[in-house]
Amino acid sequence: MSIEEDRINAGRAVVAKWLSDEVRSVVATARQILEPRLEPGERVRAQLPDGTVIGAVTISKAAEIASVTDERALLEWVKQNAPTEIVESVNPAFVEVLKRQAKAHGFAHTPDGEIIPGVELRTGAASYRPTVDKDAVPALRAKLAELIADGLLELEAS
Repeated sequence: MSIEEDRINAGRAVVAKWLSDEVRSVVATARQILEPRLEPGERVRAQLPDGTVIGAVTISKAAEIASVTDERALLEWVKQNAPTEIVESVNPAFVEVLKRQAKAHGFAHTPDGEIIPGVELRTGAASYRPTVDKDAVPALRAKLAELIADGLLELEAS
């Protein structure tokens, strides 16, 4: 693959990223307008300006969710009534401290320098990130309008 092909593919990725961000913004705005107007269990038919029905938007009924509201009371009850259900674990906050220490020093250690086993520093995966040049947005909008006008997306431009 040539450098020119890489640049064109990078261009595709950036256009797709920009378009995805634009669509996400439209979705969020439509939700912000519509959601407060609907009651749980209500359904509104979705249509295009020409009247073509394309789906629906529904607000689900609220689910019942069980949750622990008093961790200590539950723990005391389990100790008394189901002690085999107690598990031993390291405090998650302490694990986070050890991980931060490993990031800072290459390993987790005690104040006197003893290396703490079971915590390792690893190299994660590199991330792929298309980014849109803000100055390119007008050109992207014009290109999208052109594609819509040509009928490629077969949606009305707003």
